[in-house]
Amino acid sequence: MNIDRRTFGLGTFSAGALLLSPISLFAGNAAPIAASPASLATAHRFMLGDLEITALSDGYLNLGLELFPSADPAAAEALLAKAFLPKPLPTSVNAYLVTKGDRRVLIDTGTASAMGPILGHIPEALAAAGIRPEEIDTVIITHLHPDHANGLVGIGGKAAFRQRRSWLPRRNSLSGTMTGSGPRRPTR
Repeated sequence: MNIDRRTFGLGTFSAGALLLSPISLFAGNAAPIAASPASLATAHRFMLGDLEITALSDGYLNLGLELFPSADPAAAEALLAKAFLPKPLPTSVNAYLVTKGDRRVLIDTGTASAMGPILGHIPEALAAAGIRPEEIDTVIITHLHPDHANGLVGIGGKAAFRQRRSWLPRRNSLSGTMTGSGPRRPTR
């Protein structure tokens, strides 16, 4: 099929007329979207064997090319443009809740309020998933970067999660290598 200006214009006009018509083809399928930040909190559940995994969105970071010093800037910008990706590159920050029976393990805790308003939404994502922080048994921190561990501290400097056990890395490196230190009790 060849698409010329006339065919493209007719198709665009028809689509616009359909969307603006008083007959709504989508009314029964669309739910209203609230504009509150809590409505933006996302939690996505899936099963992995007998484990229920819930991906919890904390928000996103805008990553600039300066984080990749060995990359050729011109080549990197060309790759982003070819993939229709913006610069800086928005990159999601997530935590994961693993549930088996009545046991709940939170892997990483997000950024809390330390990295700006587009991050720090793990509490809202947990609420969207129907989970209260006190229902979490164990917290595992993969490495001690702020986008993984800052969510351990809640409002007023108090523990955000009153779990029975926390696993923290014994040593931390920029590569994020973890050697588990075993359970630790949170200070309250």
